[in-house]
Amino acid sequence: MTLSKKGAHSHLQAWIREEQELATTLSMKDRVFYLFLRTITAFDAPQQTGEGGLRLENFRDMFRRHYDKDPQLFEVGCYLLFVLRRWHEEHHITSAQSDLMEFVQYNYARLFNKFLSIPNTQEIIDNRMAIYGSLTPGNETVCDLYLVQLIRRSGPKGKPRVMDASILEPLVAAAKHPLSRQVDSFREHAVPPLMKGMENVYHGLGFLDT
Repeated sequence: MTLSKKGAHSHLQAWIREEQELATTLSMKDRVFYLFLRTITAFDAPQQTGEGGLRLENFRDMFRRHYDKDPQLFEVGCYLLFVLRRWHEEHHITSAQSDLMEFVQYNYARLFNKFLSIPNTQEIIDNRMAIYGSLTPGNETVCDLYLVQLIRRSGPKGKPRVMDASILEPLVAAAKHPLSRQVDSFREHAVPPLMKGMENVYHGLGFLDT
């Protein structure tokens, strides 16, 4: 596809718009990948404000000026990849069974190599998996605040880079930032449909009990 952003804030949003008419004709793996990417773009629709009295329309304006771009959506996708990985672990789906997960991650890195014009997308994804993976299971709050910090550090014109988790501390400021509410909303409303889609796929493959 051509990387035209006409009518969209990011290359990813433009890609979703161009591919949506073909979604029903895609293979099973490509449909899951499309669902994964569409879930990421759900982050760009603020439904509530954070603390500090920022009105919804003002937050939406701030969000779209600073956070509704490919570098920030890339961070959301890395977060979502980690959530998927942990879901596989919780359901005891082995890497041998889940070539689907490898397909999603490989194509995600490949796509954002184009969108961000950087050569080391996979290295950055591995870095984010290590940062989130250092947290104990069930520590979703800190995981969410790490995402807030990574989005803030990417900046409206910045590009993702390998980071040390220590520079994301302290998390007090992240917890008070309006983005923290947006991340909460994303986890609560956008992530579950993706998890349900994965369940349906693995039920069909016989990897999960009905």
